[in-house]
Amino acid sequence: MMKEDFEQYFSGRIDTFYFDERNHNGKYAVLNNHTTCPIIRPWERFIETGDSLSKNKSSYILEVYKKNNTKLVLDYRDIDK
Repeated sequence: MMKEDFEQYFSGRIDTFYFDERNHNGKYAVLNNHTTCPIIRPWERFIETGDSLSKNKSSYILEVYKKNNTKLVLDYRDIDK
């Protein structure tokens, strides 16, 4: 996880996704409040349009609130394992 990602805060419902060709074709979610947030490749299969994302500043935890009212907790520290 990059330091700027660690320091980032975002919260909102996913309206759409896009791929940023200038940034290694990384996937980004656009939230209903017009915030964009990166979606890590191993997590792409878990995160869908309509889900809500929440990440606190200085936290490794990304909370995904699914459309079916379940909560998924993803930890950035698990990416490199």
